[in-house]
Amino acid sequence: NPLLPFDINNALFIPIKADRRLVNSTGYISNIAIRAREHHDPIQALSDVSNHFRQIKSSAQVMGALQLIDNMKQQGQLFKWLLGGIAAISLLVGGIGIMNAMLADISDRKTGIGLRIAIGADRFSIMAMIVTESTLLAFIGGGAGVLLGLGISTAFAWFSGWTPQIFVPAACLGFGMSVVTGLFFGIYPALRASALSPIETLRSE
Repeated sequence: NPLLPFDINNALFIPIKADRRLVNSTGYISNIAIRAREHHDPIQALSDVSNHFRQIKSSAQVMGALQLIDNMKQQGQLFKWLLGGIAAISLLVGGIGIMNAMLADISDRKTGIGLRIAIGADRFSIMAMIVTESTLLAFIGGGAGVLLGLGISTAFAWFSGWTPQIFVPAACLGFGMSVVTGLFFGIYPALRASALSPIETLRSE
């Protein structure tokens, strides 16, 4: 239980008086772990302990194992939504960056795109070219991000003395979302490129 400062299964239990003699403790107790007797209702035990502290007018907070598990689940759900929101914002910012890069590239390549249209390229071909380029850009960026993330997490685990574990579906999901983001944000520049007039683009050269 991460909410307790020790591991109960690997702890040595000694009397309080012995502990105070060993460590010169002031007698202050911050946590009390209570185990219910066998075949005893843990909910009733929780109620009894709460009533005891209430009778002695103590402000101690009493929590059972089920409550701790529920709180941990709620915290995990909160972190999940928080990390999901951060990931969504990152994808949005990255997608806008890809779209701006493609719009700037189209502005620089107006003559080439107009020439393609003039010699017979249809709108779908121009759109496919731009979308392919934006997807390839996201493909390279997503792959570099996955490799960088794996490298940093492995190095952090190695320096911390942990055993690194790579969750392959998560890496694949992140890489796939980056590619889908590039594909989605490449549609608008593709529409802009396919709508160019070959006469105006060639005249501007």
